[in-house]
Amino acid sequence: MALVDLARLGWWLGPRADAPPPPVEREALTIAPAAPGDRPFEAWVFTPRGRAPDGALLLVPGLHPDGPADPRMARFAAVLAHAGLCVLAPFLPDLTRLALAPTLMPDARRAFAALEERAAALPVKPGVMSISFGALPALRLAGHPDLRDRIGGVLTFGGYARWQVALRFAMAGGDGVPFDPLNRPAVFMQLVDALPPLADRARVEAAWRGFVHETWGRPQMKADGAWQPVAERWAATAHPDDRAVARQGLGVDPAGPAVAEAAVARILAGGGRGWLDPRPAVPRITAPLYIVHGADDDVIPVGEARALAAEARPDQAVRVIVTGAYGHTGRGGSLLREARSMIGVLRALRAIATHER
Repeated sequence: MALVDLARLGWWLGPRADAPPPPVEREALTIAPAAPGDRPFEAWVFTPRGRAPDGALLLVPGLHPDGPADPRMARFAAVLAHAGLCVLAPFLPDLTRLALAPTLMPDARRAFAALEERAAALPVKPGVMSISFGALPALRLAGHPDLRDRIGGVLTFGGYARWQVALRFAMAGGDGVPFDPLNRPAVFMQLVDALPPLADRARVEAAWRGFVHETWGRPQMKADGAWQPVAERWAATAHPDDRAVARQGLGVDPAGPAVAEAAVARILAGGGRGWLDPRPAVPRITAPLYIVHGADDDVIPVGEARALAAEARPDQAVRVIVTGAYGHTGRGGSLLREARSMIGVLRALRAIATHER
């Protein structure tokens, strides 16, 4: 069955990557608070149709207002379920509001506990996979002393090691690599506390989120001349005194990168937000760790994969896979040319979710 399921993964993530998702079961689950101050949130559970799963996976999305409801994420989870896995994809409240926050970690732990409960009858340890900035809660989860021995494996896709490097790249690119101009509002969302006081912060953040909701997932919007009118329209919804900052965060004010850099400097001078750094978690992970990154990633530079791997212990089971077959949010280059890396990714996906207890 493992070979059949690998073939299913390859088929639906390769030649059939543009087809509708395969038929699977999906149900909505509410993750209840476990302690005072916790927030309830929803998760989607995907399971194979017509057979029992033989593996389990927590799928941690990146920053996106739709979370697992983003069609690309929902399709990916369905493909994994079609290949025999029980997949739990949580709508982590911070990630859906485009914010990295300390509350991500306890929320991720509750999501993992919900998956463990669903997969209790399986003879495997659940695995953890993250997309993009979801690497922060995923790696911290996998390195948690109370959880690491209960996790079968970890895979990060397009994750980051140094938050300031990732944010700078999202604002201005680097090393001649094209970058996605649609991501600047997400950068400013992380830096808003370090900006000068705003007249109406809620309206500015609503403008940034509105732009993201309208443009993300639409590759044609990355073209010069396509996204700027949308940005200007959303900037006009901010308080008049805040419109300059709104435009900086939307990328239409050329002062944006310098403003963002100044905000990063203020954060670092004030202590640096150590909880944003996933690197200390890496050497604490005892499960196999796969660090996968697109060679031409236009959101988080590929060097971040190597920076994560550099934190591993000498005896740690870590593998870095750099692929041209997939970009940051979908299929990338030639599948034939990248067959070896693609097979490595597919095997890693099955391995982390089917590790025996």
